[in-house]
Amino acid sequence: MKLIKKMVFDLISPVALNATTTSSAAFDRPDALVTNILRDIKRLLNGVVNIPFVVAKPIESAEPSIVEQLRTMPLVKASTAIAETKPDCLKGKCVLCVGGQLQMYPAYRQIVEDAGGQFLSFHGVADAAMPHLHTLLDNADLIICPVDCVRHDAFFVTKDYCERSGKPYVMLDKSRITTFYNGIRMLKKYVVERTVFPIRSV
Repeated sequence: MKLIKKMVFDLISPVALNATTTSSAAFDRPDALVTNILRDIKRLLNGVVNIPFVVAKPIESAEPSIVEQLRTMPLVKASTAIAETKPDCLKGKCVLCVGGQLQMYPAYRQIVEDAGGQFLSFHGVADAAMPHLHTLLDNADLIICPVDCVRHDAFFVTKDYCERSGKPYVMLDKSRITTFYNGIRMLKKYVVERTVFPIRSV
């Protein structure tokens, strides 16, 4: 019992609680001990004792979020004015679509094939599919990515790969068919004019 009393007394710091009247003798009178503790708690609540609080700073991400990157990235929209070019100018070209809506893939494929190209797609839902994305990026000639419907890791891998390799790509603000069609027109413009996307070496 004496050991328990000593442990409790040691936990009540006279410095922290300003409890100068709390002594070991108070343990002989439990009601006095409770009164002293309640008085000291009241002092704490009234601001008699100032306890410094450390505000933790938010952890800053080393890599900008997808939203921050999109703010400075030109996105192709359905309303973007792009002149039409040769209808079959993507002949012999593989166009990789990263992301987008699965139910619209048949329409995406038709748009690419109407331009003479071959449609490739990546819509991975598991981490195990990510190595497959690298293979598709290597095999593709042109890349298109609807940013409203794509995995974050797939977006960053695709963007980094294209910027490093200089491979032409477009980012779409929406995964709609009209926006996808406009993105393909942008890629066709690159194939014909070679002026839209400057080629950068690794």
